[in-house]
Amino acid sequence: MTLICKPLITTLAGAWLLALPGAAFAGEWTGPNGGTVSRSATVDGRLYSGSVTATGPNGAAVSTSTTCFDGIVDRCARSTAGVTPGGDVYTGSRAVARGPHGNVRSVRAITGPEGNTVYGVRRIRR
Repeated sequence: MTLICKPLITTLAGAWLLALPGAAFAGEWTGPNGGTVSRSATVDGRLYSGSVTATGPNGAAVSTSTTCFDGIVDRCARSTAGVTPGGDVYTGSRAVARGPHGNVRSVRAITGPEGNTVYGVRRIRR
């Protein structure tokens, strides 16, 4: 899954909302099966933040928080935590930086219920 912060925040808040300083957006929905999703997004100058929390009817839940900084080098960080219906907990985090010439670097870590962590590093040159 590719982390693209600005389009994500734009989708959450709407392009017109991002033009406003200190703008914020929040919403909550309940699906036909009883699951719920809540989202929020804020913009403070060149700092974009957003979060999504989803809970399923079977007790599974996932929460994601993303923060991006818009500069010469765009930087984003995302953290995610999830719980399965059986109570297993998974956590993950990812950081991405994109330079002015389109080069992208990302680092991620995922920890499973046994405490084992998998790391990944990616570099894309354009």
